[in-house]
Amino acid sequence: KTASKLAASSAKTATKAAVSTAKTATSIFSSDEHAYDELKKIEKTRREILDRCHLPFYRILTFWKGTVLSSLANDPLMWIMVLIYVMVRIAARFSIPDFVHTLGGADIGVIGAFLSFFLVFYVNHSNKRFDILYNTSTSCQGRIFDMGALCKAYLPRENALRLLRYMNAAHIAAYVGFSDTYNYQNYFVEENKLQQLLTDKEVERMQRIGMDSGGTCTRELITWCIHEVRKAEKQGYIDSRLATQMRELILRLRAKIGTIYDYHSQPVPFFYVHFVCLLSVMYLPLFSLQAGLSAGTGDEAYWATDIISGLIVILQGVYVIGLRVISDKLSDPYGDDYEDIGIMTLVDSGWLMSRRMIEGEIPEHLEDLNAQLEEELVRKETHIGDAFMPRFDEDDLEK
Repeated sequence: KTASKLAASSAKTATKAAVSTAKTATSIFSSDEHAYDELKKIEKTRREILDRCHLPFYRILTFWKGTVLSSLANDPLMWIMVLIYVMVRIAARFSIPDFVHTLGGADIGVIGAFLSFFLVFYVNHSNKRFDILYNTSTSCQGRIFDMGALCKAYLPRENALRLLRYMNAAHIAAYVGFSDTYNYQNYFVEENKLQQLLTDKEVERMQRIGMDSGGTCTRELITWCIHEVRKAEKQGYIDSRLATQMRELILRLRAKIGTIYDYHSQPVPFFYVHFVCLLSVMYLPLFSLQAGLSAGTGDEAYWATDIISGLIVILQGVYVIGLRVISDKLSDPYGDDYEDIGIMTLVDSGWLMSRRMIEGEIPEHLEDLNAQLEEELVRKETHIGDAFMPRFDEDDLEK
């Protein structure tokens, strides 16, 4: 009996462990999340799409992925307005009385103009928001490059490597803290394996804080960077003036990350987004109905008119829905859309280039630099002329 009870208890324990493991795996990689390899494929596609912008217009029109066409094909409102038009045209040939086509004479152009104004304003606002966030993200990378240059010139290798590790880790943790696409498990863990940004003990500290739960990890990593500068100053590697400059670079990185979090916490006002969506839902079906009735009924129904009016309906849907979709994508540029900012490119290049700066060579290590060498280079350079001498003499101007 005792053995059977132990066996049953062991079986229950194993079952609970299996269920717990399955739940953990499900929570790590749910249907809404991407594995690291998928993120890399998305990033690669983003870079390919960016290169298409320089192609001729007839080549640009041949693409599907990364265009508004893929979004329009999946938008229910687009299919609803086309279906309304088709149903009206079918009924116009068989069951609608001839006088009904006069109902299509109602002018909804005022509504269309009003909606166009709001859509253009919406797109402009979203595009401005996208530009600010892109410039902010690249500025984060730039502050790491600035620190890399100072570390190479002034700090011992050990201190320089540690400081850049923490800055690059803070850069990644910033995006993990708020993004639904890039989380701790599918992004930071994999990047840390490749870049070795944090030690096992440091990773344990990040796990206790919770990198997916906001910017706390990023702020702690920033304090680690400040502490490293303080240590270097106390050890006599840098003076107080250079230490102040380094602290300013670190705090500028924190400020840029804070700007990203500020924009993320305050998206485009829902009241405005709802108003645009409401106008679109009311206007486009009404436009389809009007276009279908105005195309003629009974003996006045012609295939040529049906086709032309149908193309106008589709064009109107492309315009209204397309502008709304573009605005939605531009307003949130840190997701998994092909139009979003290439986070992996910024993070990887930030780490790679800052490491290369540390591994770079100093001119004194390449050759003996002295006054004689500098004067020899001056003799070989193009003649600069005397003071207040024109850049070109009169003979050159005449030629």
